[in-house]
Amino acid sequence: MKEEKIADIVTADIRTASIFKKHGIDFCCGGSKILSNVCKEKKIKISKVINDIQKLDSNSKEKNYNKMSVNALIKHIIDTHHKYVRESIPTIKDFAKKVSKVHGKNNPETNLIYHLFLRLSDELIDHMKKEEEILFPKIRILVNKTYSKSVFFSYGTISNPIKMMEMEHESAGKVLREIEELSNKYTPPPSACNTYKALYNSLKEFQDDLHIHIHLENNILFPKVMKFDD
Repeated sequence: MKEEKIADIVTADIRTASIFKKHGIDFCCGGSKILSNVCKEKKIKISKVINDIQKLDSNSKEKNYNKMSVNALIKHIIDTHHKYVRESIPTIKDFAKKVSKVHGKNNPETNLIYHLFLRLSDELIDHMKKEEEILFPKIRILVNKTYSKSVFFSYGTISNPIKMMEMEHESAGKVLREIEELSNKYTPPPSACNTYKALYNSLKEFQDDLHIHIHLENNILFPKVMKFDD
C-alpha cells in the first residue's frame, strides 16, 4: 500500500477518501501521487494512515465504482453529484450572503468567502453543463461505437476535452482550498450565529462531495474512456 497511488487506493475502496481527508491528503486532483511520497512531503506518519485504512471493515465496502460501466458511472455522477451541486448552491449562496452582510465588518474573511463561492458556483454550473451537453454525450458515442471516428473526432481525440475538464477540476479545488483556509477549516468563531455555523457546515459538505465527484471523473471515468480512444 505504501507505494500505491492514492487514487488507486480510493478507487479500490471509496471509504478511504474520508481517511485521506482526515489526514489532509488530496485524493482527487493529487491522486496520482504515491502514498509514501505524500506522507513524507507532509510529514505525516504513514503508519497512522495505513492503520486507519486497515481498520475499515473489508466486509462492508461501499459500491465499487471502478467496476461500473462507463455509462452507469456517468449516470451516477449526474444523478448524484451534479444534482447535489445544483441543489446545494442556492442554499449556500443564501447563507454566505447573510453571513457576509451581518458579520463582514468584524469578520472580513466572510466577504471573501461569499465572493469566492459566487465565482465557484458559476464555474461549476458552466462546467457541469459542458459535461452533460458535450463531453458525456461524446463519451457515450465513443464507448458505444456509434460514430464515424474520422468525422466525429476531426477536432482531435477525446483526450482534449477531458484535459480541459481536469483543468477546471483543479481550478474548483483551488477555490475551495482558499475558502477552507479563510474559514479556518470551516471552524466558526465562538460567537457565531446558527446561520454562520450552517454556512461552514454546508461548505465542508460541499467540498467533501466535490472531492468524491472529481475523484470519480479524474481517476475512474476518464481513464476508462481513454482505453476506448485508440
